[in-house]
Amino acid sequence: MKKKILGAFLAAFLSVSSFAQETVPNAIFVDFGSTIIAALVGGFGIGLGYERGLTNNFSTLINASYIGFTVKDSTQDTKFLGASAGLHARYYPLNGAVKRWFIDVGGNYSYIAITYGDKVSSHIFEVGALTGWKFVFGGGFFLEPGVGYRFIFGDVNTPAGSASVAPTSGVTWRFGMGWAF
Repeated sequence: MKKKILGAFLAAFLSVSSFAQETVPNAIFVDFGSTIIAALVGGFGIGLGYERGLTNNFSTLINASYIGFTVKDSTQDTKFLGASAGLHARYYPLNGAVKRWFIDVGGNYSYIAITYGDKVSSHIFEVGALTGWKFVFGGGFFLEPGVGYRFIFGDVNTPAGSASVAPTSGVTWRFGMGWAF
């Protein structure tokens, strides 16, 4: 069942929509969530995404992000590495796919590796919904703030003696910028 749903989602994403009356809108963007978190702890992070409009009201989105940083300790440093990928569907109630107000539902998979002497890895799944507004300026540049709620499944495994990380379900935020075309 899961394979059929994923296959249908990918087919809709990759195919050219026969429902659209005009050019199918697209958007590429940078999501600053990973960048901001990494900057706060002295690391590096980036998130990228691609959104494809299917109709005037619906679009699909894929995203990926990376974050890496080191927590300095008097005995041994703890290194964190995280990578994630996600699939989302968006509904634009005001008829303007990849523009204006949207409601987003989707999920992400994350791989997290923590090294404190030994390397321990974790696999985290997240599902959630958020709402936001895509402010499009001029020829297509946009800013995209949003807020939502996410449910996280899985625990982050940490080596004995290292800094602990606890993924929590709850309120999430989003801030991105990019180009709609």
